[in-house]
Amino acid sequence: MRHTHVSRPALRGRVVLVLGHHPDLARLGRIAITTAAQAWGWTLRGPGLSEAAMVARDWRACGVIGNLNIRNHARSLRGLGIPLVHIGADPSPVPVEAWIRLDRAAAGRLAITRLLAAGHRSIAILTRGAAVADDAASWARSSGISGIEVRRLELATLGPAGDRRLASWLRRLPIPTAVLASDDAISYRVVQVAVRLGLKIPERLSVVGIGDSDHCLFSMPTLSSVDPDAAQAGQRAVAALAQLLASRTTRGAVIAPRGLVERASTMLVPVRDLLVSDVLKQIYAGRGRLPDLVRLAAAAGISRRTLERRFRRSVGRSPLQAWQAYRVEAAQRQLNADGDGDLSAIARGCGFASADHLSVTLRRHLGAGARVLRGKRNPVKAQSTRR
Repeated sequence: MRHTHVSRPALRGRVVLVLGHHPDLARLGRIAITTAAQAWGWTLRGPGLSEAAMVARDWRACGVIGNLNIRNHARSLRGLGIPLVHIGADPSPVPVEAWIRLDRAAAGRLAITRLLAAGHRSIAILTRGAAVADDAASWARSSGISGIEVRRLELATLGPAGDRRLASWLRRLPIPTAVLASDDAISYRVVQVAVRLGLKIPERLSVVGIGDSDHCLFSMPTLSSVDPDAAQAGQRAVAALAQLLASRTTRGAVIAPRGLVERASTMLVPVRDLLVSDVLKQIYAGRGRLPDLVRLAAAAGISRRTLERRFRRSVGRSPLQAWQAYRVEAAQRQLNADGDGDLSAIARGCGFASADHLSVTLRRHLGAGARVLRGKRNPVKAQSTRR
């Protein structure tokens, strides 16, 4: 996209329609559009796509930003002769002046890479678009890691019939399996169906979506998801519309995913041993504290040494090493997400005594201290903390 100077006063007072009720335009994308548009002095209106053309006429809107995913309604907007900026992972069904494409294929590859680095060898891909599944499946098979099983299911609907088909598919998956869904609405459905089937998440199924939408926080357990960088997409869309309104030419942009946001629906290491799985869950939940291995072993009727041997056999490292690696990864994710956060607070939240203790540990594991790593977008640098 070619950026040139545009006079803001000349564009003030315009009305812009924002069509943001779609999984591809997540909450941060809507916030970014609102913030950027307010800086231009634009008035925003947010109707549903079916009412957009009528509202555009009534308000004399000068442009539209959003996902134009329904052909008939998009054609109505196209007929108004105002600039359309399309945001989404799929192409617009009508010609548009500018497009901001969320690279869902790259998001799938990122998620697959992360799952393979975590040790998953059984990966199930659930999608509403065959192209995404084909790309992710081929990426998994070409990863160079042997023994990978890839299963696929394409859902045409998320209603009761889709749930029955999904339930039948989930029952046939080996244990443990990581399920990658092409959007968060599907991964949210996976969790609901799996819970009804009695499949524990993440012990039996690790679930990852794409979009980092509000579905992730409403789910129980909360959902891990690839952040498609909707905020960047929103900012680029506003900039593109400003160029168009100033009679400047502009091009489309492809937005790369920002990284994987890990929540309760994934485990860093897939294991079959339920006792080891319980230790891992406590490591992930406690972060700053090592689980009481003596108590856990006694409750299972075994010695601590036996528990540690079972843990090392399943995970490939001791409980202490797994706890240390997880604290490092948690701190790295926090630094990536909150570049301006207080280092001391980040250190305490991840179980370190101080900012200096955090920096020393990061330098030992990653080769760089906290201040060097702060703000870097490095979503898949997990292998160095697992070796």
